[in-house]
Amino acid sequence: MPSRAGADEGSRSPKRQLTGLKWESFGVVRREQYSDRPPRYEYHLTSAGKELRDVLVTLMRWGDRHLNAGDPPVRWRHTCGEILQPVVVCHHCGETVRNNVHSPTGRGAPAADDAAEQRE
Repeated sequence: MPSRAGADEGSRSPKRQLTGLKWESFGVVRREQYSDRPPRYEYHLTSAGKELRDVLVTLMRWGDRHLNAGDPPVRWRHTCGEILQPVVVCHHCGETVRNNVHSPTGRGAPAADDAAEQRE
């Protein structure tokens, strides 16, 4: 469901306007004008924005455990009929991702010497 902005974009607070522009510039949402007078816009998730759903649901579970233990404000029902409890798993083996069960690789990973020092 698209999100609609109030009257023209200039009437929004500078902080809120900047935030919307950032989401748009990052390719998370796209803006469509639905009224000329006054100018009004709908915001639609792009495919990149839709991918963030998994991240947001996982963050929601964290908040439910640590900030609202025992009384989460919203629960989502999965298509299987049970209350959704998202878990991050390895795409290849299906094993749950936990601390220290994976090793960073790529250009942002620490050098092998740095990693050995951190383990000591």
